[in-house]
Amino acid sequence: KMEDMMLLLHEVPELSKNVRRWLSRETIEFAKPAFDTIVAELQQWVQDHEGKLPKQRSEDTRESALAAKIHVTSRSWRRGMLKMEDMMFLLLEVPELTTNVRRL
Repeated sequence: KMEDMMLLLHEVPELSKNVRRWLSRETIEFAKPAFDTIVAELQQWVQDHEGKLPKQRSEDTRESALAAKIHVTSRSWRRGMLKMEDMMFLLLEVPELTTNVRRL
């Protein structure tokens, strides 16, 4: 799995740029239990909704809250503030997010 992630970093220049930014800045230390909970919630959502990711503009409060968590995580990644291991864990555990990897 690590090899797949490294290949992805090589093939998607936007990710490589973020990795360089990540290496040059201080990263956010996510509270592991909270981050694990977000990942588990996303896994469950995707499983319950036929592989679809939650949408921010949904009237369903749970769906919009999960989408907001994805947004905050991706913003942290773009700013180089998310630890690589957390981002990799998220992408490996919720592979549906890889379809949006260019936006991350």
